[in-house]
Amino acid sequence: MYSKKQFTALEAMCREQAALARSEMELSLMKYWLAEAEEWKQLATALAADVVLLTAEDRERLKSENDPSARAYRGAGSADFPG
Repeated sequence: MYSKKQFTALEAMCREQAALARSEMELSLMKYWLAEAEEWKQLATALAADVVLLTAEDRERLKSENDPSARAYRGAGSADFPG
């Protein structure tokens, strides 16, 4: 995972590429690099906001931990269940 400093550096690099494209009158390249810079900026903002992307396994684990029917059995020993 990139750090906020790395996201900021990537954003700056994209903005420099956009400025170079502008000076060379390459409008399509300038737009491309500005869009890339904006994307890196948004990723850095998301990182700063502590947005966490969960894997499917994490989501299932959290779902089962918050399931009221599963909670009723937590802490129960094997002697509590027939079988």
